[in-house]
Amino acid sequence: MSFTFDRVFIVTYGRSGSTLLQGLLNAIPGYRIYGENAGFMFKLQDSYEALLLAHKHLANPKNDNESQPWFGSSRFDSESVTREFRKFVNTMLFRPHLDPSHKVFGFKEIRFNNMQHENIDKYIQFIRRLFPETAIIFNTRKIEDVVKSGWWRNSYWSGLPAQLAEFHEFCGHYSEKNPDHAIHVTYDDLILADRKEVLRLLDFLGASVGEEAIDAVFRGNHSYANRTITAYMNGRVENVTLEQPDWWRQNIDEFRIELAPTPSGSSLAGVFLPAIGSNARLFVEAGGDRMELAGTLSTPKLGAQFTANPAAGQAGFEIEMRPGESMRLFGMCDDGAEVVVGVVRRGSASSPRASSAASGKVSAGKE
Repeated sequence: MSFTFDRVFIVTYGRSGSTLLQGLLNAIPGYRIYGENAGFMFKLQDSYEALLLAHKHLANPKNDNESQPWFGSSRFDSESVTREFRKFVNTMLFRPHLDPSHKVFGFKEIRFNNMQHENIDKYIQFIRRLFPETAIIFNTRKIEDVVKSGWWRNSYWSGLPAQLAEFHEFCGHYSEKNPDHAIHVTYDDLILADRKEVLRLLDFLGASVGEEAIDAVFRGNHSYANRTITAYMNGRVENVTLEQPDWWRQNIDEFRIELAPTPSGSSLAGVFLPAIGSNARLFVEAGGDRMELAGTLSTPKLGAQFTANPAAGQAGFEIEMRPGESMRLFGMCDDGAEVVVGVVRRGSASSPRASSAASGKVSAGKE
């Protein structure tokens, strides 16, 4: 297969669906697109520009001698620096010699939303100077869904939506001006069943992938829509079967629950913290009782963890329920519709808690 490009770089930000895009590209025969490398190329760009600046300060290479402040800068020039840096990146990141079947290499990087646009432009120029046959894939996602993700909630700030919107605008403008080597795709369109965005991307790359291979990518665990509840949340709800994974991801910053037997039924304690911008409510139903799990108790540790969420400091709950064969959790959101989002498993009830509501603490999870 002949390819339009030999290097492909994903330019994006956190929780944009870039891992799904990475998986889709790796489904193309001959492609090897790696994940993040902690901004390696940003730092390399600084070194590259430093050497070019050093060479530039030597006005006449013939006068390169020990009396010159930039002595030795004639040992390299733009051509040699570019050549050696290209070899270095290939050796460190891509290693094409290890598998001749791979013809197109690249990686994704997510640290672009807070970069000045002119610096993103310079970075792309640097990449394309090292690798002239480079494709830039800008990847974005609905901002309201991005900021709801747990990854952003811990570092949310009021200017984030505007910052992401400006980055989206840059992606659109750049790809429109440079259609020969840049394309702007969105996660929201990539996951559509009609696969039009996928085919548009493949057409841009001059590549093809079978329908079965594409479907396998979207069934994989890097597909946000099909991923199970994160281990982060599962570790704190060991006695609950969670359902409706997307409801939890989009609406909840933290949920922990403990169940202890009492003479009249069960005592439930824990924390329920809706995400910023979500008006999610959670109800538990058992033995004919129905009660809301709403934060009324102090949770200072949670407040320190989720500093941007004003409800984090008082997200604890403790209630008593009558006996029942099962406890169902109902979630309610913006549209007022209720959905079953979990079932409490009585068989794995916790032992009685050492603390109580009177102490102002909740001993669910680590709070």
